[in-house]
This record gives sequence, structure tokens and C-alpha cells, in this order.
Amino acid sequence: MEKKANRHGSIKAKQRELSLPYSDAKPSEITDVYWIYAMRKKGKYPKATQRSGKWLIFVDLQNVDEVWAKIKEATEEGKLGDSAKVATSKPNPLAGKSKSKV
Repeated sequence: MEKKANRHGSIKAKQRELSLPYSDAKPSEITDVYWIYAMRKKGKYPKATQRSGKWLIFVDLQNVDEVWAKIKEATEEGKLGDSAKVATSKPNPLAGKSKSKV
């Protein structure tokens, strides 16, 4: 399990690195990377617990740039978690597909 977590961490770090040039861009205008990230710049975020998790917000395409701008600002100001990410307009063949069987 630890090996899988390390691999996931490495992939996530690479995705963040690739998205850095687009940090101030509008997600609807980006087709080079799958996600844009925002990172906390103020304060420290508490350690994860068994009850912590993540929020998923689904926004109509016509509103994604406006909503992302608010989430990005709140995240960077330390008002909304440690990090956030938004999908861009790059077509993602894995979007909407689950690897788990229910």
C-alpha cells in the first residue's frame, strides 16, 4: 500500500509541476494540461485525520472560470484547505471512468 501511495504522490507532484505555467490562467482556455492547481500560501493546514477528506464541486462549463477564481483565491489565502485543483479543457480519456467495480 505504501508503494502505491508513493507512486501516487510522485504522479501528483509531476502534474502540479506541469501546471505551474498555467497557475493564473482560466481553466476553460487551457488545453495543454489536465488540471490547474492552487496551493495554500498563508498559514499551515492541520494534519489529516480519519474524518478529513476532500470536496468535489461540479460546475457548469460556462461558470468554471468564475468559480475557480474564487476557490483559488480562498485556497491561497488559507481560507479553504491546503490545495485545490480544477479540470481544464484538455480532453481527458479517463474522465468519468471509475476503476473500481460497484
